[in-house]
Parts: sequence; C-alpha cells; structure tokens
Amino acid sequence: AFVSQSSPECYTRHDASDYRGTVSVTVTGHTCQAWSAQEPVAHPYHPVSQWAWAGLGDHNHCRRPGGFPCAWCFTIEPTRSGWECCDVGPPQDECDAP
Repeated sequence: AFVSQSSPECYTRHDASDYRGTVSVTVTGHTCQAWSAQEPVAHPYHPVSQWAWAGLGDHNHCRRPGGFPCAWCFTIEPTRSGWECCDVGPPQDECDAP
C-alpha cells in the first residue's frame, strides 16, 4: 500500500525503528498493550525512561525498542512470548518532517 510522505505512518528505516504511526494490532490480530501499562505483561520498556527516544508513550502503537526484528508490541491477549510483530507496511524512500 502506498503511504504518503506526509503521513504519520511514513518511516524510512528498514528496521522500522523510526516508525511513529498508529498501528496498534499485531500481525495475528491481537490488540497491543499500552507501553505505559504493566498489565497483563510486566516489562522494562518504560516510556519516560531510556526508551523515550523510541517513541514509547501513553499509547499502544507498535514501536521498535530494543533489538527486535520488527515494529512490535506486547499483547493484551495471552500469546506464547507476550509480544508480536506488527505489520506497519514497508519503509519509504523519504518522509516529510512532521
């Protein structure tokens, strides 16, 4: 799918580390847990600490903190690992500054 360069869904890095869009479901359709929540999955990715640079916040949008292979999130529904990748589309050649 084509993503406008001015869209918040636009990102350029192949590892999706600069993704700042609003996708909040995983590739299997699970709902993402808010990064600011510690339930149902307790985790070290606190949005106001060392992970603020990764776009974490009081939201449940997919992001890529850590060395994960994709933009991802913790899931509200139980999964084997507690997290899953998200389909945030392909990176673009360039994006307009927000």
